[in-house]
Amino acid sequence: MTERPDVFCLRAEALQALKAALAKEPSRLDPAQRLLRQQADEALKVSPLSVTDKQRIPPSGDKHDYLSLGLYWWPHPNRRNGLPYCQRDGMINPDNQQGTDRMSLGRMVRTVEILALAYYLLERDMYGEHAGRMLRTWFLDPDSRMNPHLQYAQTIPGRKKITGLGIIDSLTFTCVVDAVGLLRSCRAWTQDDRQGMLDWFGAFLKWLQTSKHGRKEGRRKNNHGLWYHVQIVSYALFLGKYELAEQIVTYCRKRRIKQQILPDGRQHYALQRTRTFHYSTYNLTAWFSMAAMAERLGIDLWNYSSKDGRGIRKALDFLLPYADPGRSWPYEDSSFQRTKLLPLLYRAASVYRDRSYEENAQKFVSENSETNDSVHETYILETFCRARQHQLSF
Repeated sequence: MTERPDVFCLRAEALQALKAALAKEPSRLDPAQRLLRQQADEALKVSPLSVTDKQRIPPSGDKHDYLSLGLYWWPHPNRRNGLPYCQRDGMINPDNQQGTDRMSLGRMVRTVEILALAYYLLERDMYGEHAGRMLRTWFLDPDSRMNPHLQYAQTIPGRKKITGLGIIDSLTFTCVVDAVGLLRSCRAWTQDDRQGMLDWFGAFLKWLQTSKHGRKEGRRKNNHGLWYHVQIVSYALFLGKYELAEQIVTYCRKRRIKQQILPDGRQHYALQRTRTFHYSTYNLTAWFSMAAMAERLGIDLWNYSSKDGRGIRKALDFLLPYADPGRSWPYEDSSFQRTKLLPLLYRAASVYRDRSYEENAQKFVSENSETNDSVHETYILETFCRARQHQLSF
């Protein structure tokens, strides 16, 4: 019997079935195995990363505190010192990524996710061992660990007001939680390691729920508020706080779907941005994660529909026609990328057993050199695309 992975945002059944298929029909899935092994071998070359590596110092003076700057914020054009910074929605200030923790966090998560997936599916100890080293360095080792809070995430030069906006930087920690589950049988990942991660995420969850930053972020109605609740549910499930997880999922089903998704499937907060397609797929990715976790609680969000037709599938089906290169996206988007739909379509094909999603995904496979037509039959590509899509936004 193939081991069922202890994951939450990823679908355990899909990974379990894929692992069984790899054992039963390895030749049919050779392209997928080669792709995964190639990604994992590259990940082995990444040295452990730490928040203490950054050049800039947080306001606290403690390098163990995570630090990032708001991406869309620029120096004031009419002030000699540039303060306070001004927002330009959708326009990334490259200087704000230098010397902070944001890039290191993203690289750490992508590396750990790929290594843990490769360990689980290919059963090669070296992948699990290196994933463990990466996790210990970022979260556990006293000399290099991150303090469990985001008080200085997405700070804005010249502005002291607490916004909580930086909490979205840690949305990829949901991938870390899944990676820990994939490493469960790894001999190099000890019970002390797992307990250390439980302790860290317990403290982080408490900060998210009780700090001014967390409470403010949780009240937001757009993608920030949803990603905040995705994190709460993920960490609650990891910690065995099932009542809390169910409470948040129920709240999102009753309140957030109504807030965010219109009866025709448009996500109206996403359409208020300058990168409307990006934020439509980005927010829907959060809903897919929430729905996968709701499955663990016996709650079906995938097929939920309000009385006036609002639901996750309606939001996906609104976007589906724009998978066709012949269709133009009718809203403003300064960096339109049709391929952002790809991981959602693969996952939808699995969840809904609807060939139209797979057929539309296959269009990307045949039209884009980065994909491989023999890989689309597996869930490997879906997982890799999800990792690539988790570029931190706000």
